Amino acid sequence: MSAPRDKHPPLDQSRLAHTLGYAIARAAVTTNQLFNQGVGDPLGLRPVEFTLLQLILSNPDTTQKRLCDLLRVPAPQMTLILDRLQERGWVKRERSANDRRALHLRLSPAGARLAEKSLAALQETEQVIDGILTSGERQLLQELLAKVAR
Repeated sequence: MSAPRDKHPPLDQSRLAHTLGYAIARAAVTTNQLFNQGVGDPLGLRPVEFTLLQLILSNPDTTQKRLCDLLRVPAPQMTLILDRLQERGWVKRERSANDRRALHLRLSPAGARLAEKSLAALQETEQVIDGILTSGERQLLQELLAKVAR
């Protein structure tokens, strides 16, 4: 039995077609689905947790404040996220030898393995996009989105 056909014409999106936010949101639906397929569902990571693992792996001894500033996440919310990552055994907080008030963040060996595994999984899943964009288009898109994010 074939799937039922939609009897309605496609929705008119012309009022939104030239808005950047709508285009980004529509593209985010696709990238979020890919993330959940490759990382979220199989590894139990949320996007913000994935991001923090990658940033901490690349920036050992960074601080919560620096992560808050970069990601524009309020400190109390970041504390809760880091608490969850620490409870799962992936992140360690270590008091700074120079400034006893500062806590530096590091990944545990398990956290580092998960960071590596999750990045590889996401890169594999995102290969679907390589069938849509050329490598030059993908690079240009990443550069333009980084520019908008700044």
